[in-house]
Amino acid sequence: ITTISPPISWYPTYVTGGWSSYGSWSSCSKSCGTGTQTRSKTCTNPSPSPAHGGASCSGTSSERQSCNTNNCPVNGGWSSYSSWSICSKSCDGGTQTRTRTCSNPSPAYGGSSCVGLSSQVVTAVNKEQLAGTRALISCTGTGLTRKLDSVKWTTSNKIAISSGHNGYIVYDGGFDNTADGSQTTILTVPGSQNNRDTIYHCLITSASIDRVNKTIVVILKTFNVASTPKDLTTAVDQTLTCNIGWLDPSGTPATVTWKDNDGAEVLTGDTDNYGFSRGSVDGSGNQVAELTIKAAKLADFTSLSSVTYKCSVKSGQYTDSPASGDINVKATILTLVVTAVNKEQLDGTEATISCIVVGLTQALSAVKWTTSGDVDVTTLNQGYIVDVGSLVGPSQTTTLTIPADKNNDDVTYSCVFTSAEHASTDQKTEVTLKVFIVASVTKSVTTISEDQTLTCTVGELDVGGTPVNVVWKAPDGTTVSVLDITNYDISNGTVDGTGIQVTELTIKATKLAAFANQSTFTYKCSVTSTQYPNSPVSTHGVVVNVLDFSLIDWKGRSVGVGVRGLLIVNEGTVCNDNFSTNSANAICRRMGYSGQIS
Repeated sequence: ITTISPPISWYPTYVTGGWSSYGSWSSCSKSCGTGTQTRSKTCTNPSPSPAHGGASCSGTSSERQSCNTNNCPVNGGWSSYSSWSICSKSCDGGTQTRTRTCSNPSPAYGGSSCVGLSSQVVTAVNKEQLAGTRALISCTGTGLTRKLDSVKWTTSNKIAISSGHNGYIVYDGGFDNTADGSQTTILTVPGSQNNRDTIYHCLITSASIDRVNKTIVVILKTFNVASTPKDLTTAVDQTLTCNIGWLDPSGTPATVTWKDNDGAEVLTGDTDNYGFSRGSVDGSGNQVAELTIKAAKLADFTSLSSVTYKCSVKSGQYTDSPASGDINVKATILTLVVTAVNKEQLDGTEATISCIVVGLTQALSAVKWTTSGDVDVTTLNQGYIVDVGSLVGPSQTTTLTIPADKNNDDVTYSCVFTSAEHASTDQKTEVTLKVFIVASVTKSVTTISEDQTLTCTVGELDVGGTPVNVVWKAPDGTTVSVLDITNYDISNGTVDGTGIQVTELTIKATKLAAFANQSTFTYKCSVTSTQYPNSPVSTHGVVVNVLDFSLIDWKGRSVGVGVRGLLIVNEGTVCNDNFSTNSANAICRRMGYSGQIS
């Protein structure tokens, strides 16, 4: 028997299902704070064939896990503002502040901090600057969330300031919505209103800072600056000053910067050429800033007649204040000049000669006087007196007094001095002392009806030199005027070849008539050198005697009352009276006339 089996493919297959591999994890359900993610697999490896009794895959087709378990960041949030603080100053401009904290909530786990400022501040920007200059003062609110609702400015006595009135300008300012949230309002004060310390009030209203007409005191102070012209020399250090006034006696000194003659800033580090002193504020509110120019720098100025430095002053109390601008400090560079004060005066009188030294800022270092033979007069012990003098302004006068018994001839002395500031040692200047003599002769006159001439004779003058000046004075002390030609003629005279000058005063009869009842009167001649005008005056009297005769006849008998004057004889007769010839002869003989009148 042959058995025939069917093909194997005819028989049914029993396939049990198998799981495939897991797929990728899904995205985490949260970015932080612990999320979940899943992945899945399929019953396809192989797939089951349930129709033939094959079993499906056992178990779950997916699985889950936690992910991003880190804490989520917490961004900070602002708390409410605190109350406003007490003003930081009881006067002189302070600030008020209120604060908030970033605690609602506090930032955590890398969360961002709060945006904006933690405080709201209202600040006055005070100024201190040069009087008479335009000033800008301001007040600033920070920590704002929007523009201020209103801004006003008033004076210290609460008078409102409007823009344009008396030159004032009010600027409300714009809101700065950057991180600080600020707004600055500015008051421009014109120079005409800025001449003393003044308090202004800034009034702001803002809902964002819970303020209505919040008053901020803003201070505007002034100072003045003065410079003193300086005389300087170039061989020793010299100091320039910049004088600042109207500062607070107990305040911070102002800051001073300097510029040199070329306009370049003088650097505080340049100690080879300069020294600096800022100075302090004294009890009167004054500050003196000094710049010392050292000799090394002064050497650059030897060919100049002057230099101008500049000082600029800036408040040390309110550092936002503008500088004063350049204030000129002019310095005149002194040249050493010596003037000899020569003298020409009466022989045998005490004389004082001198040297005037100009161009100094310091007293002379040394002074001495020498004779023409270079002998120091102080070593002679002969009554010479040396006065070295003292510094008065830019000059010093040194004098030598010569005793009368040593003043009897023309002599040349020398003043010898040393000046450290001019680097001059034993500089010598000759000073001349000349003498003259004066002779006046008593004049006897026998008539006052004719002009009479008086003489004043001056000798020992320079031959061919300048005549001395002679002034005449009348007996009553009044000066005889050269213009009074009715009463006088004056001849000053010239110096002849022997050094003599004869000055004449002719008194006219019209003037002599005033002396009819006087037996004597004195005119005076005052002699002064014209060559050396600083010489002293020498006064000499010229006595006039008016002769008095008693009339007697030829027998010696009195024939009348006394008369003054010369009998005028004309053709042998006495013409003013009917005297006999014998009487006339008697009178003439008494007058010294030896001849015979016929």
